[in-house]
Amino acid sequence: STVRVRGLTGTLLSLVYCILPRNSSSCYPRIKHVFENQNAISTQCMELRNLKPPKPQTIGNILQKINTKIGGVNNIATDMMNIPIFKTPVIVFGAGQCAPLRVRA
Repeated sequence: STVRVRGLTGTLLSLVYCILPRNSSSCYPRIKHVFENQNAISTQCMELRNLKPPKPQTIGNILQKINTKIGGVNNIATDMMNIPIFKTPVIVFGAGQCAPLRVRA
């Protein structure tokens, strides 16, 4: 049966992030089934051992997965790599806004 899951603020959840203990093979399928199949809530599961110590590549991969799950698009701008700011790790966010046209009567 479907359960409406709410966060601390009372809003319905759209993503649940689970940090699982070592040897959590029995937890993972249950989490996926309950949240994703029964309740249409995306999940991102990670074993604790993969976060200790946190590696930049691992964190980057997790963030890309989460971004995709919440509707974002991941891109790599290889043609921009010669620009100095891209010589160090950087993240670029973009936003667009559509405002309705005002019609005068």
